[in-house]
Amino acid sequence: MGRGLRFLPLAGVLLVAGCERAIVESETHLEDVVAVRVYDGTTKVAELTRPSPLSAWGAWTSSVSLRVGTTRRLEVRFVTDEGEEINVADTDDYELRVQSTNTAVLGAGVVGRQVELRGNQAGTAAVIFQVWHEGHPDLEVPGLAVAVTP
Repeated sequence: MGRGLRFLPLAGVLLVAGCERAIVESETHLEDVVAVRVYDGTTKVAELTRPSPLSAWGAWTSSVSLRVGTTRRLEVRFVTDEGEEINVADTDDYELRVQSTNTAVLGAGVVGRQVELRGNQAGTAAVIFQVWHEGHPDLEVPGLAVAVTP
């Protein structure tokens, strides 16, 4: 069953639940996201976790940096409570969107399976990751700090 509405039969009553949880993807049977991992190639550069799918997020394990006038491409993977990593680009029903908290310092966009960061001027910003489904965000995680150096 895709994300959006869940039908839960309970003692002859049909309950409908909305998008209260992170990601459900029918082919891989994702249920709940408990971590977000950011990779530069095969190297994990940052991770954000929470104890359970409905808990508050903790803090990112590190930040990311790049120089003014350069770009850096990173892969973002969402981790289920069963330990499965998924790149949203590999799903049919979801879209990864990103947003910079300071576009004068940092540009951000999605290119294929990766997030592209562009250093516009020296300073700090954060990049916010959102997973969209059927016209709204199902998941938004706290911003990953990015330092842009001269």
